[in-house]
Amino acid sequence: GTEKREQPLINLKGYLIGNPITDPKFEKNFQVQGAHGFGIISDQIYEAAMKNCKGNYVKPANQLCAEVLETIDNLISEITDAHVLYKKCVVATPKPIDDAVRRKFLLEESIERNEAPGLDCFTYGYYLAYFWMNNRMTRDALGIKGGTVGEWVRCKK
Repeated sequence: GTEKREQPLINLKGYLIGNPITDPKFEKNFQVQGAHGFGIISDQIYEAAMKNCKGNYVKPANQLCAEVLETIDNLISEITDAHVLYKKCVVATPKPIDDAVRRKFLLEESIERNEAPGLDCFTYGYYLAYFWMNNRMTRDALGIKGGTVGEWVRCKK
């Protein structure tokens, strides 16, 4: 329907930026629109960003743009990149997170067993999976012979 301009038109950009981790320049430039569309930033902040940054949110061209982008970053810092409706939860990894690893987290969240997220976090199930997969009865039920598989860790690589 959208390509043929049939009604109702669907703004696909909104769906794309519901999960914007694709390319740092792309995601940052559309993050402001997405945050406004989801009601995370007010009309006033959005209009200030549009006026002062002129659509370039990657490298602020002036002080007013830098200030409004800092405000936006503060407002969106409490939400999860992978899903704007989830609160930000603990995601622990054995090494620093770079952009490539951050994008991988959209497919699989990595969490170490000693880092417990809150019960209300979507990552809590991943935390419990460690204990379940390393439980002797679970391994027996799955037919894993003792000594053939070491400690199971989600997203070990």
